[in-house]
Amino acid sequence: MIEQVSRGIIVPVTQRFVLGQVEGTEYIPESGGYLIVANHASFIDHFVVATVIQRARGHRVYFLTKKESFEHPVSRWWHTAVGCIPLNRQAADSQAIRATLRALNNGQVVCVYPEGTRTPTGFLQPGKPGVILLAALAHVPIVPMGITGTFDVLPKHRRWPRRHRVTVRIGESLSVPLLPRHNRDAALTQWMQMVMERLSLLTDEPIWPGGSMPNHSAARYWNEQGIEATNQHQTLTAQRYHERAYYITQELLRHEPPTADVLFEYGRALGRLALAHRGLTKIVTIFRARRAFERVVHMDHHYAHALYALGLWHQTVPWIPGRLSDALSYFSAAVQLVPDQIGFWMGLGRCAIVAHQWELAEHAFHQAAQLPAQTVADQRRHYEAWAWLLRWHPEREINEVKTHA
Repeated sequence: MIEQVSRGIIVPVTQRFVLGQVEGTEYIPESGGYLIVANHASFIDHFVVATVIQRARGHRVYFLTKKESFEHPVSRWWHTAVGCIPLNRQAADSQAIRATLRALNNGQVVCVYPEGTRTPTGFLQPGKPGVILLAALAHVPIVPMGITGTFDVLPKHRRWPRRHRVTVRIGESLSVPLLPRHNRDAALTQWMQMVMERLSLLTDEPIWPGGSMPNHSAARYWNEQGIEATNQHQTLTAQRYHERAYYITQELLRHEPPTADVLFEYGRALGRLALAHRGLTKIVTIFRARRAFERVVHMDHHYAHALYALGLWHQTVPWIPGRLSDALSYFSAAVQLVPDQIGFWMGLGRCAIVAHQWELAEHAFHQAAQLPAQTVADQRRHYEAWAWLLRWHPEREINEVKTHA
C-alpha cells in the first residue's frame, strides 16, 4: 500500500517540483542488482533517487537508513513499508549487511550514502568504505549518482523546503574486483577515494577535508564563491552560495558560543543576500549585517575585515547623516591595521571621492597601485586605481603612474 502511495504521489511530485536536469540515465543497468552510491545532503535525496530510477528503469529502490529512523512506531512502519534497511552507524552491523546482500542477490536496487550522514556544509564528506565491501561481496556494479541542489532545498535541521531545482548526474558504473586478503583495508580505502572523487566530479562539489563538523572556514569558502560567482565556471548563483554561508553560520551561532570569525561570515552573507531583497526585507537584512559586524569589532577591535565591512555599510547608506565620515573612519582604521590589502585602500579611495576629499583619495589610490596584485580582483583594482590617478595626472602614462605610485 505504502509503496503504491510512494510511486503514485511522491514520484510525480518530486518530478514536478524538485527534479531539474537529469544526465547519464544510460548508465543505469537495465536489470539485475546494483548499488547506487550517492552523495547525501538532505532527506529529499531519497525521493530524488527513487524518482530518477523509477522514471528511467521502473525499478524499486531500497535504502540503507540509520536505525534511529525505526525507533518510533509510525516512523518504523513507514520506513519498513517503503523498503528501508535499518543500519547501525556506530558499529559493524552484520544484520544490515546480510539484508543488503540478500536484496542485491535477488536482483534488487540498493542506494547507499557513503558519507554516512547528511552534509552540514554542502561539501562532500569523506566516504566510508563499507559500500565497496558490499559491492565486492555481492558481485554487483556501483552506479555513482551525483545530486546537486538538495542542500539548498532542505538542509539538515530545516523543516520547510525551499524551491530550488535539483540536478542529477549519473556516471559510468564501476565493477569492484575481488579484494586481496592481504592489505584489504588499503584496497577498500583506495576504491572509496575513487568513488568519492567520481561523486565530486558529478556534483561539482569539493570534498571537505575538515570532516563532518561545520566551521567558519566552510562559510568563508561559500561566501568567496558567491563573490566570484560572475565567473563562467561557477555552477550556482551568487545568492545560492551566500545562502549556504548563511545557513552554516546560523547553525554555528545556534549551537555554539559566537566567535568573531563566525559572526563576520554571518554578516557578510547577510550583506550579500540583501542585494537580492527588496523593500522592508532589504532594509532589515542590511541592518542585521551591520549589527553582526559591530559585534565582531566589539569582540576584536583589530578585526580589519569587519572594520572594512562597516566602512562599506556606512558608505552605502548615505541618506543617514554623518555616515560618510563614519565610513572614512572605518576604512582608515582598516588600512592602518592591514596596509598591504589593496581592497582596503580602494575602499578608502572611493569613499574619499564621494566625500570630495581629493588628496586622501589620491593617496589611497597611490597606495593601492603600488601593492602587488595577488588575485584577478586585485588586478582589476589596479586598473581602477591607475584610471583615477591618470584623471588627476593625464600627462603621465601608466608606467609613470606605476613608478610614482
